[in-house]
Amino acid sequence: MAKRKATKKSSALGRATWKGSIKLSSDSMLSIPVKAFTSRLTPPAMKTIHSDCHSPIKQETTCPACGPIEKQDTGKAHEFVKDSIVVFTAEEVDSLKKERDEIFKVACYADAEYLFPSQAKDKTYYLLPESASAQEAYQVFMLALEELRAMAVGEVTITSTTPAAIYPSEGLLKLTLLEYAENVKAAETYASELLDLEIHKKNVVDAKALVRRNKAKKFTWTMFPDTRTREMLAMVERKISAGDVVTPCTDVIDLTDAFKSTGKKKKAKRG
Repeated sequence: MAKRKATKKSSALGRATWKGSIKLSSDSMLSIPVKAFTSRLTPPAMKTIHSDCHSPIKQETTCPACGPIEKQDTGKAHEFVKDSIVVFTAEEVDSLKKERDEIFKVACYADAEYLFPSQAKDKTYYLLPESASAQEAYQVFMLALEELRAMAVGEVTITSTTPAAIYPSEGLLKLTLLEYAENVKAAETYASELLDLEIHKKNVVDAKALVRRNKAKKFTWTMFPDTRTREMLAMVERKISAGDVVTPCTDVIDLTDAFKSTGKKKKAKRG
C-alpha cells in the first residue's frame, strides 16, 4: 500500500463544525473518530442600506395585524389549507427536535452512483481523522470505499437530523447532507416527458465526436471564477482609494414609537 506523506497542520482548516465518530456497522463495535469541516467559504457580499443616511436595514419581527413584536412572542404553526392553521406549543416544537448526535451510525453501504445531486442539501463537509491514532483506520476505510465505488449511508444530526452519505472524493472522505426522499421531486416525472424517438446511430457518433473535441485535457472547476465578487471587490478598492467612504448614521429610531406615532396621525386624519 502506498504511503501518504505527512503534511504540516494548517491554521487554514478553521474550526471543526462537528466532531464525532463513524460507527461502521450495526453488528460491529468498530468506529472511526472524525471531525467535519465545512467545504464552503462565505464570499464578500453587499449590505442593504437606507440610501439617505447609509444605515444598514434591519429585518424587524412584525405582525401585519399588531405591528412590531418581540422575538419571544413568536410561535410555530402549519397551514394545512389556505387560511386554516394548527398551532404548536413550544413543548410540541421541542419534542420534534433531536439532540446533536456525535455518532454517524452506518445503516448500510450502497453504490456511489446512488448519490443523486438532486437529493443533496448543498451542505458537504470534509472529514478528517480526529487524531493521529485514527489516521490508519480512516485511510483503510477510505480506500475500501474507493475500490468498491461505494458510500456509507445513515442519518446524522448536526444542525438538524437528515440522511447523509460518506464517500471518498479528492483524496479524503466527504460527508454530504441529503433531503429525505419524500421531499425530492422524482426525476421520472420529468423524464417521462421525453418522446420515445428512434435515434440514428450516426447522430450519436457525431455528438460523441463533438464532446471529445471539446473535452478538457485537465479539468478544474477554477476555470469558472466568481467574477461578480471579484469585480465588486475591485470596485470597493477604487472607492477606498478615491476617498469615497461614508459613515452610517448612528441615530436609532424606536420602531414601536414610530408605529404608534403613525397610528395616531392616521386617527387624527380620520377625525
